[in-house]
Formats: sequence, C-alpha cells, structure tokens
Amino acid sequence: MENRIIKRLFEVFGHLKIKNTEVATLIQKSPVMISEWKSGKSKPSIYDFEVIANHYSVNLNWLICGNGQMLNNRAIDEVEKANNITERLIINQEKLVDTNAQLVESNSQLVNMNIDYYKLIKELISTKEKK
Repeated sequence: MENRIIKRLFEVFGHLKIKNTEVATLIQKSPVMISEWKSGKSKPSIYDFEVIANHYSVNLNWLICGNGQMLNNRAIDEVEKANNITERLIINQEKLVDTNAQLVESNSQLVNMNIDYYKLIKELISTKEKK
C-alpha cells in the first residue's frame, strides 16, 4: 500500500512539474531524501504528506486511498488558469514573430529605397560635375 501512496505522490510531482529540490525546500529536507522516497530507502512522514498536500492542494483521500480527484478544485482551477495563460502567451508570441517578420521586410524595403535614393543623388552630382 505504501508503494502506491509514494507512486501517487510522485504522480502529483510529475503532473504539476514539481522538482525534488522544490519539495525538499518546502519540507526542509534534502533533495536526496526525496529521491530516497522514490527508491524506497526512506519514507515521508505524515507531516511531509500534510505539508505537500496543503501546499499543492492535493486531495489527501486520493493520495492515501486513490479515491477522488488528484487535486482539490482550487488546484485544478489554478492549473487550468496556468494552461490558459500559457496558451495565450504562445498565441501572442506567434503574433510577435509575424509582426517582427513584417518589420524586417519593411526595414529591408526602406534600406533598398535609401540605397536607390543615394544612387540617384550620386548620379545627379556626377552629372552636374561633368557639365
């Protein structure tokens, strides 16, 4: 049974993209200790479970028994908000890339126009000097 709890705990870490170092800092233990939980060399305390569950809004019933949802509703909402923000950031980044490409094209056209302008001025000066 303990192996299933540990497996679910690490499932939470994976789902929320939580690193061992972050958990270790939260519960004031070394990252090696967190790795030892996974390998079975040591076990988290009830206090560790409580702190992790409260901090990351993990459903303790799910964590211990496997019943219900992994995360409490608040955590699910936060993950969905983060995903929405990420999607909007990606869309905005794509728009910026497109706008940047258009600006580069416009700048290229302006450079070419300036080159043509200076060629005409040079030609005009050259023509005046010949007269």
